[in-house]
Amino acid sequence: MLKQNLQKRLKHLYVVELLNVAWLPLCFYWVARVLNQPIGPNSILSILLCCIFLVEGGVFWLLISRGIAQGKGYSRSITAFRPIRKVNLALILAYLLYLGLNFSFYSFIDGVGTFIFGTLAILEHINYFEYQLMYDNRNDLRYLRRYGRLKRSRLSRLLHQL
Repeated sequence: MLKQNLQKRLKHLYVVELLNVAWLPLCFYWVARVLNQPIGPNSILSILLCCIFLVEGGVFWLLISRGIAQGKGYSRSITAFRPIRKVNLALILAYLLYLGLNFSFYSFIDGVGTFIFGTLAILEHINYFEYQLMYDNRNDLRYLRRYGRLKRSRLSRLLHQL
């Protein structure tokens, strides 16, 4: 029964991550249209960066789920995330440099979108490659209360093991 619960949780994680790739930008576009405000390159770049990281997260949970379903444990394809981590850091630095050089927005909603999606992208990277930021079950909350610090992310621990 424990394996079925884990499979269900992993499926939820990768499905939600992959659905957010479409859902979040569509919601942002809808809000911009309702408010009749243009979307500029800063928010589009932020959305793209966020979507890249969401896809990476979805693929990670999908690989974990498939490995467990096949009884093989964790797939060796997880090692592909080692160079992806470095590419992500370069993308974040390039993004921040771009924003530093081009800090003008087409509208209020463009500025809000840039901030929200940029922050979400950076938090997604931290959540997958550094520290777990989501504590949504009893075991995670118990760990947080007991040790008073964030857990290393699952991907980070796996990359150190492989």
